[in-house]
Amino acid sequence: MKSSLIVVLTLVTGATITFGGLVTSADDILKSAKSAANSISFHNLALALEFYHLEHNSYPKVYGSEAVIDELSDGGYISGG
Repeated sequence: MKSSLIVVLTLVTGATITFGGLVTSADDILKSAKSAANSISFHNLALALEFYHLEHNSYPKVYGSEAVIDELSDGGYISGG
């Protein structure tokens, strides 16, 4: 019965993964990974803004998220941009 339930879940939801008897879907794992990556990215952006503030005694005087990213990237506080 348990294996037939896993087969049905696999057909309905896509891939399933078993960890020590715990069944989870690949979608759930990807959602958790994306959430963790976004949290880390936000934290890094906050740190970059704080370093900018320490060096300039103010935050970037620009408007819009793209302009902030460009300012931090141009100053070497973050890569990319």
